[in-house]
Amino acid sequence: MAGGGGDEKLTVSFVDGDSELSNVDIDKNSYVTEPAAPTKEGYIFAGWYSDSACTKEFDFKNTKITENTKIYAKFVANDEKFTVSFNTNGGSSIASQTINAGEKVTKPADPTKANNKFAGWYCDSALTQPYDFSSQVLSSFTLYAKWTAESGTYTVTFNSNGGSAVPAQTVKAGEKAVKPANPTKSGYSFSGWYSDASLITQYDFNSAVNADITLCAKWTSNGGGGGGGPVTPTTYTVTFCNNNETYATVSGITSGTSLGDKMP
Repeated sequence: MAGGGGDEKLTVSFVDGDSELSNVDIDKNSYVTEPAAPTKEGYIFAGWYSDSACTKEFDFKNTKITENTKIYAKFVANDEKFTVSFNTNGGSSIASQTINAGEKVTKPADPTKANNKFAGWYCDSALTQPYDFSSQVLSSFTLYAKWTAESGTYTVTFNSNGGSAVPAQTVKAGEKAVKPANPTKSGYSFSGWYSDASLITQYDFNSAVNADITLCAKWTSNGGGGGGGPVTPTTYTVTFCNNNETYATVSGITSGTSLGDKMP
């Protein structure tokens, strides 16, 4: 037994239920030394406790003996089974395990959680005591997942609609995409990046990125041909003839226009 106190002697009794296993006399305000684990046929020793109900483990390193004290041995039957549950704290679910007394928990595959990195299993909900998977299971309990937050990343893809290629960007969650240099397309002028394939909503590069997105280029024709944006309409000149003689011409007629009100 560890010593260092006064002259007064106290008795520490190690008991199993009402039966004394051993007694130790020590100085008051000293620390008692943990004895060898007792044995009991058909049972597994499960530790020393400060109460007869065996709910509070006795702390040999930090508990001074200030009065005559009983310390209780806990035993569990060899054939008893316990349930170990996993609280993933918002991560993917992990099934509970039924463990025979004295056996070990099988460490499950790590759970997952968006924008978080799994940081281990803990015995307490405050996440202060890591669980040792090499220890025997001698009661039912819950393990708690610890997470370390990490920023998610998203991909911003640029569809240049037939223009020069623009590299995709990887952007951290909540941050902004960098507006790239304008792409080029023969016969067209670049008219901006749009968040929809219909080229209705122009993209605001001051907005935060919180998902994978594709931006589409809009183009304006420089004078003919179409695709990728508004196109300047092609105009035609219509000639009116009578008996192979031209008697009128009308310019500026666009495709699809009715000639009814254009007749001279």
